[in-house]
Amino acid sequence: MHIEADTGPESAAGGADGTMSSVSAEERAILEEARLRLVAAQQLRCPHCQQMYLPGAVACPHCGNLSFDSGKTTNFYGVLKEFIAFRKLPVGQAFAAVLRPIVFEIDGAHLELPIATTLVVGRLSKVPGDPQSDVILDAFNAEALGVSRRHIKIVRKHNLTYFSDMGSKNGTFLNACPVPGGSQRILRDRDELRLGHLKLKVGF
Repeated sequence: MHIEADTGPESAAGGADGTMSSVSAEERAILEEARLRLVAAQQLRCPHCQQMYLPGAVACPHCGNLSFDSGKTTNFYGVLKEFIAFRKLPVGQAFAAVLRPIVFEIDGAHLELPIATTLVVGRLSKVPGDPQSDVILDAFNAEALGVSRRHIKIVRKHNLTYFSDMGSKNGTFLNACPVPGGSQRILRDRDELRLGHLKLKVGF
């Protein structure tokens, strides 16, 4: 969007009447659409559990519900962007009718995770009294590669597997995309995770 510079006396306020008359109708429409999307983004609520969720979410991070209100324009565009992004990535099956073990493939080696509804993945903590992770990656040079003591949490619920970064120092990446701390993402077969600088392939 380009607006011509105006050096006249009306430029400070946009027009003689103090309005944005110097902005074209098309530009005002774009600004209004952005404002409406911002308002809508603050009103996205799961129809199943009534919890708030962010635009672009494929499933509710609280209850796993997939039946979002398709009438919300912001949610439609968010889900569309999500699917466009995932279409370019090596993403596999997300649903699991029964609990199947998750396998991490790291440098050609395979690490089978315990079957549990919640798992914390990280490295061994040498701090006395510090809770240890359920899955310890020290055998894969985790400390040198920047894996935190409690790096990610994996949660299984509603036939889906989620994970979230637990405030790690060096970050978590899903298929090369950074995952903000505290936010949940669906974990799929053949996803690639990077914990700090440690890369691992996910398999169910």
